[in-house]
Amino acid sequence: MHNWGGWLATILFIALVNVGANLIAQKMYPTMVRYDFGRKVAYRIVLIGSLFALLALCILVLALLDAAGYRF
Repeated sequence: MHNWGGWLATILFIALVNVGANLIAQKMYPTMVRYDFGRKVAYRIVLIGSLFALLALCILVLALLDAAGYRF
């Protein structure tokens, strides 16, 4: 990334993944608390899990696009 566009795209991507992980964690955590194992799980753990899930999804999409012949 030698230009400002690349840096801005990276910052935007990180911000969007963070917002998405927060939204997922806010939806998942109240439903998990109703069950016995959910009371033992901190919100932080749910947030980190959803963040890793979104990053894994992004990596999967990039791998599929790379396998289809698109080069980045």
